[in-house]
Amino acid sequence: MNKNIKKILTGTLLALAIVSPALALAADITIPTPPVQSTTTLDLTKLEDLLKQIANFILTIGLILAVIYIGIGGIKWIMSPDDKGATGAKEQIWNGVKGAAVILAIGLILNTLASLISRGSLR
Repeated sequence: MNKNIKKILTGTLLALAIVSPALALAADITIPTPPVQSTTTLDLTKLEDLLKQIANFILTIGLILAVIYIGIGGIKWIMSPDDKGATGAKEQIWNGVKGAAVILAIGLILNTLASLISRGSLR
């Protein structure tokens, strides 16, 4: 089998293996409803729900994008003919991992704020 075809098939299988869990999670994505109606007041329970919806939305979309970005970096690494291309692909993978860590941190902060609000610690 030709070396290039082997690389393409390996890259495709790697990409499918990386992206398939994200696609399975995509079926459960809930799109947040408009946060506040003009006729209602915003109380702490609604604020907690809003923060949790925003955090879950950011986590879901951000992590899906990070996994795709890491997968593209893996494909570039496999397909690179020389060390220069492999170095750029490794950087892309690490940047994807760093981005995923930032997204997880943002989700953690928003969920922590929502739980503080629900316990009444900010009153």
